[in-house]
Amino acid sequence: MDSDFLTELKNFVNCKKTSSYDGLQQYHGITQHPETKNYIMVIEFAQNRDLHYFLNKTANTLSWIEKLSLLQEISRGLNSIHKNKFIHRDLHSRNVLIEYDGGATIADLGISKPVNELSDNSSIYGVIPNVAPEVLNGGTFTQASDIYSFGMIVWEVISGCRPFYDQLVELMERCWHQDPEKRNFSRSYKSEKRINYLYGELDTLINKAEKGKIKFTDNKGTKISPTEINDQAFYSSRPLTPLISKALTLQSMRLNSNVITDIQMVIM
Repeated sequence: MDSDFLTELKNFVNCKKTSSYDGLQQYHGITQHPETKNYIMVIEFAQNRDLHYFLNKTANTLSWIEKLSLLQEISRGLNSIHKNKFIHRDLHSRNVLIEYDGGATIADLGISKPVNELSDNSSIYGVIPNVAPEVLNGGTFTQASDIYSFGMIVWEVISGCRPFYDQLVELMERCWHQDPEKRNFSRSYKSEKRINYLYGELDTLINKAEKGKIKFTDNKGTKISPTEINDQAFYSSRPLTPLISKALTLQSMRLNSNVITDIQMVIM
């Protein structure tokens, strides 16, 4: 049995220790391909495919309450991963699956790692816009880098119509903060001192919106053009280490060039 297959299965079991309904994609068992003999995970069928596809299909129909509920469900899955002391490390809209009723679950835990396990900096995998800046600069994946990735998902969900409520904008900007420590949404609860409280933040927003305490401009019927797919762009996870190494080398060369120029100016 393939080691990557076993890793994803183990990660899934470890991240589902606390609850059966936890915002993670449901696995129903294991089967084997009759010809290749490769093992295959049997997961719950996602009728609406992934979040990227779903947003393009429903761009003109989702209300703000529905968008907030979608984000809250994704945050529930991320909370489950973080509560069990794991890091997803590859969170983007293609790894969020949408069920027949529009419910969202996080999938693909294949490269997830426990918080206390050292990341292999020589092997970075993902979608560039969703990778936190400190990771692109040679740092390690952390739960804070997952929060950054969630911030990119927030942007993808709300793009096309600007929300007229500062609290949602502040939440998104906090997810994107340059300092990983500022992306901390932890709250003390019973014996758990550090858990992801994004779900609670979004729950508060939804309650206020439902009670009419805050108002968003309703974008139902608004003509929002679906995202055009660029044939040359990468929308799926891929190895990023060669690209990052090349970028860091070019950055170092530019810095050295600037230093040499400064020295030459001083000498002259």
